[in-house]
Amino acid sequence: MSCVRWCRCETAPPPTFSLARSAASALAGHAPERALDLVSLMIWAAATGGWSASAVPDARATLAQITGGGARREFMQTMLDGAMALLRGEAAPAGDLFADALAQADSLPSDVIVTQIAGLIGQWTADFTPARNRFARVVAQRRAEGSLTELAGSLPLLAIGEMCTGHTQAANEAIAEGLELLHQLGLSRTRSHISRCKPGRPRWQAGRKNAAGVLI
Repeated sequence: MSCVRWCRCETAPPPTFSLARSAASALAGHAPERALDLVSLMIWAAATGGWSASAVPDARATLAQITGGGARREFMQTMLDGAMALLRGEAAPAGDLFADALAQADSLPSDVIVTQIAGLIGQWTADFTPARNRFARVVAQRRAEGSLTELAGSLPLLAIGEMCTGHTQAANEAIAEGLELLHQLGLSRTRSHISRCKPGRPRWQAGRKNAAGVLI
């Protein structure tokens, strides 16, 4: 079982995903950088909502509407092509595409969005330690920027990375910080969504076990 398929556990997309998809389509022709931000939000919403598998085709179709975007767009295209290959059960091509995407990400170290999505590749391919390290870099950068909303969105991914590398206490601390931050920001509806990421729940334990055989 691929880790992308493991992530599919909802029958409908999170509201954030649908809103980001509509906004990205509207901006695709005249504001490519902003549209790419929204495609990355689609991918984030799907990943943290447990809906990655079904979201990949939609994110890829939305990306196809965007003209321009430079190196970030090229990275996202390669990553989504790899995810589609993995969904089709084509492990070797997926591995090659993901390796290319990670190489592209390494050439864009200051692009926090690219770093975050590169971390998701590590989660999908069971390369947990580099994924956790990328999420930690994202959280550190968001703190340095004072980007509180983006920080709140990054902490669940760090928590998942900590859990998948066996750091349960660190995962709990990231979740607690994220929930407190969301409370301060008045985003109470998102609190219940993030609380589902708590370590020790069977879904994450099973996901880590299933992911161990991906692309080996």
